[in-house]
Amino acid sequence: MTFRAPSANLKPRRTSAALPLERQHMALHIQTGVAASPLRVILQGQEGVGKTTWAASCPGALFLTCEDGGGILDYARVLCSSWDDLRQAVWTIQREGLPNGLTAIVIDTIDSFERLLWQELIEKANCDTIEEVGGGFGKGYTRAAENMAALSADLDIVRRKHGINVILLAHVHVRPFNDPNGPAYDRYEMRMHKGTAALWSSWADAVLFACFDVTVLKTGKKGRVQNASEMEKGKATDIRRVVYTSKDAAYDAKNRHGLPDELPLDFAAFAKAIKWGAKQAPKPLPVEHAAEGEGHHASFDEAERKWFMAELGTASISYPNLKAFCASLNRQKPSALDSAGRRKLLDYLHTPAGQEKFAGFLTNGASAK
Repeated sequence: MTFRAPSANLKPRRTSAALPLERQHMALHIQTGVAASPLRVILQGQEGVGKTTWAASCPGALFLTCEDGGGILDYARVLCSSWDDLRQAVWTIQREGLPNGLTAIVIDTIDSFERLLWQELIEKANCDTIEEVGGGFGKGYTRAAENMAALSADLDIVRRKHGINVILLAHVHVRPFNDPNGPAYDRYEMRMHKGTAALWSSWADAVLFACFDVTVLKTGKKGRVQNASEMEKGKATDIRRVVYTSKDAAYDAKNRHGLPDELPLDFAAFAKAIKWGAKQAPKPLPVEHAAEGEGHHASFDEAERKWFMAELGTASISYPNLKAFCASLNRQKPSALDSAGRRKLLDYLHTPAGQEKFAGFLTNGASAK
């Protein structure tokens, strides 16, 4: 076999950008059983079917809404009139959690917030349509999808950190579907750009489709008989509001919880089927606890370090260095801070001055460990 010499015009192969890995022995902590984590649920459905009513029946739900479509419903809500308002609200919950008695957040509706996101991108780009953002060629939709992906990541932090369930509500519209295995047909899809809709469908643990199930009663010689196929000839209708949990040719749906294919559009029925409230995320770290020497253990030191590092966005500081950093600010050690003290410290570390001081400490003041 003859090997040819490489051409002088060939560019060198790009080396891998992967971080170097120091191989070490690692103890695998294997877990079994159902993973306990807060739920991610999307309820999509026709207008007026009762999506908001369904979610308002969720115990302890806080709505983040840009719509005033609740009517006479009484529920906790924060009005977010822009995409930035929604992001700020989620960041606040990420940092502070929810007030007592609230255990879930509901975004009503995610497709309406997509329109607000497009509006913000259009204004910043000083153009007329989302197609023109970034110079065209779909770049506007790509930027919108990137912002939506960032929101989904923030919601996951809220779930893991505070044990908060997340529900997204979405409208649907009818779109043609070219089936490669058969004739084309129409189906319901989330009223969003297809790329963004796919992102949220992949993110969710359960995608539910809510609609009106109509049974037409036809009057014949032998009395009234059900005949849904002859709806236009019907004399009366029986309308039910239902939720479908499995994919169908007419709509997208899925669930990872073994739900029945059909449920009534009633949150209590859904909660019973999915055991809502039975699966709880690990409790967040307590905000008030004993100081060292009073039942304080090394395991809590590590847990507290991780809690702070999740807030600060870095894992490059040990617990002793965290205490030293607090001391450099003439503050108490972390284990002695109460809830207000922690918040004050973290608020400072999110300011430009605090970030600069923290970065300088990591570079110059932190000891190796």
